[in-house]
Amino acid sequence: MLWLRFLVFRMRNAREEFMGTESPYLMLDQLAMQPDHPDGGAAKLMLYWELRKEDQEGLVINLDATSVGRPMNEKRRFKLVGVVERDRVP
Repeated sequence: MLWLRFLVFRMRNAREEFMGTESPYLMLDQLAMQPDHPDGGAAKLMLYWELRKEDQEGLVINLDATSVGRPMNEKRRFKLVGVVERDRVP
């Protein structure tokens, strides 16, 4: 489980680097999508809810995503600001 702690540490540091520590932001984490529903399905509904919340609150969103979900996310106003490589091999 040491690799998991290291991954969490790296993700937290990357989030602070990309989002900063001074301004509040919304965080969407662990959003999964079905490969046979490439346009999003339930994931798309969650993204739309988060985007509405972003507009209402005037905040930005941090979305941790995989390369699989990237095309769907980019269709919906998200842009890539950084990459954290994950190696699941301890």
